Amino acid sequence: CLDRVRRRAVRAAEPLPDHELPARGTDAFAASDTAADVTAALATLPVEQRAALVLVDMYGWSVDDAAQALDCPTGTVKSRCARGRARLLPLLRNQETRADVPPPADPATQSTRGGERP
Repeated sequence: CLDRVRRRAVRAAEPLPDHELPARGTDAFAASDTAADVTAALATLPVEQRAALVLVDMYGWSVDDAAQALDCPTGTVKSRCARGRARLLPLLRNQETRADVPPPADPATQSTRGGERP
């Protein structure tokens, strides 16, 4: 009974900080790379998880609205989103770390220790 009362309580909305648009050039290019990485990672998910994630996380739909659109219970939408996020996380982290690692050097241009060649 107390849970119902708490659930119905009005909560004050906290304003979100204004975000600046990325500048044209390198930042815009990086943003498009990120969008391509996310799209590629989403394509690896099962259709049900992808649909739930896109509706809730990308389009900002409520779980209830997504459940109605997908014709399934709200708990199913929540679990699909959680499982989808869990599968996306390692994929997107791999993309992030690959971007931070410089490409391997050409072995022909590398010098050996002490200047000696084998």
